[in-house]
Amino acid sequence: MTFGRRLKTLRQEKGLTQAQFGACFNLAESTISLYETGKRTPHYDLLKRFALFFNITIDYLLGHTDERYPASFFGEGGETYVHTSQDKPVQLPVVQNITWAKHHIDYEYKAGYQEWVSSSAVRDGRYYWLQVGDSRLSGDGILPGDLLLIREQSFLDSGNIGVIMFENEHYFVLKVFKEADVLILQASDPAFPPVVLTGKECAKVKILGQAVQLRRHIILNH
Repeated sequence: MTFGRRLKTLRQEKGLTQAQFGACFNLAESTISLYETGKRTPHYDLLKRFALFFNITIDYLLGHTDERYPASFFGEGGETYVHTSQDKPVQLPVVQNITWAKHHIDYEYKAGYQEWVSSSAVRDGRYYWLQVGDSRLSGDGILPGDLLLIREQSFLDSGNIGVIMFENEHYFVLKVFKEADVLILQASDPAFPPVVLTGKECAKVKILGQAVQLRRHIILNH
């Protein structure tokens, strides 16, 4: 498959028009059309940004392979930390729900349940474990029941996965992309279309934290 056909297919899978997709990268609708018809090819830096947006490899985007997804951004089985003599295991609470209650964030903890983590992994901020409740990021290898180590913070760099709250209603764990005055809340499961916000709409989003480590939930068959 050519780059243009693959780009068009990926864009349509996300439910985006050429204009909406172009706005994510400050590109005109006509430029996206030229890419998709093969009349123009983007420079390498833009190819990297496209690949990050779709959570795919550049080789897949260019049609060089049918291996769609890169390795999970957490690595195999979650991040690995080098333990030193100063490392000590610590326990953190597990959050199973987050709500907006009278102008503040309310965390619902899993009663009597905590999860261990290396002290070196949590020395630079306030952390908690969040139990994943849906399949929105299944394409990133994050499945229902898994635990995500969350660093509490009110910002995310574009392309990172974090906990967000939209219009003070529900929390979601999504990949966040920012380009100029456009904010995209992106799942990696095609069943969940992206949410594209522009201008003042971006203020409806509260960023609660960034995912920094994955702890796989394993179901044992007896």
